[in-house]
Parts: sequence; C-alpha cells; structure tokens
Amino acid sequence: MSRQREISVVSGPPGAGKTTTLLALTRAHPGIARFGVRDYASRLASAGLPLGRQLNASIAADKVPVELVVAEFGHFLDHLPPTCTTVVTDGYPRVGDECEDWHRTVRQRQLRVRVVVLLSVARTTALRRARRRGVCASCGLPADRTARACGQCGHATTTRQDDTADRLTSRITHYEHGRRELVSYFRDVCPVEEINAEGPAVDVRESLLSALLQRTRPCDGHIAVQ
Repeated sequence: MSRQREISVVSGPPGAGKTTTLLALTRAHPGIARFGVRDYASRLASAGLPLGRQLNASIAADKVPVELVVAEFGHFLDHLPPTCTTVVTDGYPRVGDECEDWHRTVRQRQLRVRVVVLLSVARTTALRRARRRGVCASCGLPADRTARACGQCGHATTTRQDDTADRLTSRITHYEHGRRELVSYFRDVCPVEEINAEGPAVDVRESLLSALLQRTRPCDGHIAVQ
C-alpha cells in the first residue's frame, strides 16, 4: 500500500526565511512540494486560468478574499505530481479562521498533518532581511533586491508593495498575533515546533528538513511549543 501523503505548515514573520529555505529544500528533495499563495497565483495566471488573474489582482490591491485562497490551495493539492510525498504550505494559514479552511481542505483530500514549524527570528532581524529583499515580477518568488533578474525564471525583479517600513512593522505585528491563534488551533492536531532561524542557513535547512520528514525528535535547534 502506498504511503499516505503528509502535509505541514511553515510559518514565521516576514524576513524569517521561510520561502528561501523551502525553495532550497524542494530543489534538493523532489518529493517535497511547496505551496505559496503569491507565486502559485502567478503560475495559475501564467497558465491563463481566471483564478490566477483574480488572485493576482486581489494581491495587488492587498485584499485577497478567503474563498479565492481556499480555491487556489485546493487546486494546488489536486494537481500534485505523483512523486510528491510531502506537502508544505509556506506562510499559510496565518490566523484562526484560515486554519479551519486549511484543515478542512486537507481532510477532504485525506492528507496526514505532520507538523507545524515556526521559524523564529528577532524583530530587528526580520526587518533587516525583509528590507533588502525583492520579488520576481513574473513568477512571484523572492529575489535579491539588487539582482537584475530572478534566479528562478530570469525575469525582472521588483520591490514588494508591502515591504515598506510601515507595512513591514504592521505585518510583523499581525504575524505575532496570528501566531498565537496558529499554535492554539494546531496544538491538538499535530506537533508544533519552533526553530531558531537566526543561525546559518544550512543549519536552518537541516533543522527544518528533520522536522518535515520526522528524521529526528525535537532537539538543539528544535523547541516543542506547548
């Protein structure tokens, strides 16, 4: 009998390194599939799907209807490659209501919830990192703000509209409030672990990989969140 697919959540404030770390893991481990609201929306739009265009317009207006994200997430899960054994959602869900939508969508597709991982960095670190990042204007993936082209698809990079100083501070505060709801919801569903993401990128990747693939029990870089 084939192994049941597992799904996990990786959360953290802007600048924690969620997307960068997960992209490195998916390149090294083809069995891991990552879902990100922004870049999957770009993929759908590039494929000519109305859902993608609606999402992109909503993201640009900074008002994304919940039902669009749920539809997008469902589309992603319904189109996973056969080689995928582990799904990771990057920064989604963020708050209590989204947790319920996420969990219902996952249950409908009979995925096993593995773990919720919180990447932890100091607020000053998050602000410093986020201020120097950019985003690809085509695929929606993060990119170095100083780079002329996206390292993933080669298109031009730009600055995220929500990476201004005021917006970043607001988003980090919003994450800190949402984090409590995330932990409260998932503590009865699966393990919730925290990883210190201040250290070297290779150490953070290894700790995250261990949590996602259950290679080790929480230790050193892992803290079980109660």
